[in-house]
Amino acid sequence: MRARTQSNLLVTFFLGLALGGCTTAPLLTSPHRVDATPRMAKAAGSACGIEFLDIIPIGTLSRTQRAYDNAVNEAGARALLAPSISDTRLDLVVGTLRCSQVEGTAIF
Repeated sequence: MRARTQSNLLVTFFLGLALGGCTTAPLLTSPHRVDATPRMAKAAGSACGIEFLDIIPIGTLSRTQRAYDNAVNEAGARALLAPSISDTRLDLVVGTLRCSQVEGTAIF
């Protein structure tokens, strides 16, 4: 009988340790609630360059990057999500005017 009481006591002790080890107090990770949804808005920008005499590029190589930067800066955002880029071309007597337009969702 004494062996059975000791085995019951040991089983109860280890069962109590196992169940007690599985419980914790709630953990507060932030003192206040953080809004996980970032602010977003539509943004657009454009930039142009000319190919003088259709040989000498003046601002044409960086026009897409400048249009993207204009869209981000005018919106006051960090970046654009899913930007769409469109190019237009206008033939002139002294060269070709090329413009890029960038539109997208600005993320703040």
